[in-house]
Amino acid sequence: MIYQLVYVSRAAPELDGAALEAMLATARRNNAKTNVTGMLLHHGDSFIQVLEGGESAVERLFNHISNDPRHSVENVMLRTIQEKRAYDSLWMGYKRTEPGLHV
Repeated sequence: MIYQLVYVSRAAPELDGAALEAMLATARRNNAKTNVTGMLLHHGDSFIQVLEGGESAVERLFNHISNDPRHSVENVMLRTIQEKRAYDSLWMGYKRTEPGLHV
């Protein structure tokens, strides 16, 4: 069984392409260490992110994310238990839904 958390956040004005790229690289390294997988979708200044793994690891990560000044968490959409991972091979997938930066 896998714990899954989905939230929506809004980027801070100073979160530019270079900062986002660095944030993703750090997330991928750290997620690999804690066995957390997921996906980050980016549209305009909004993000929706799915995190999945052990409940304590995901909640610890979400607590860290919630305190990150580069964005503000607007809403937790879902906390659930799933039979298997949706993003089994993605330490942190990323997709921008509009033309522009693709990391």
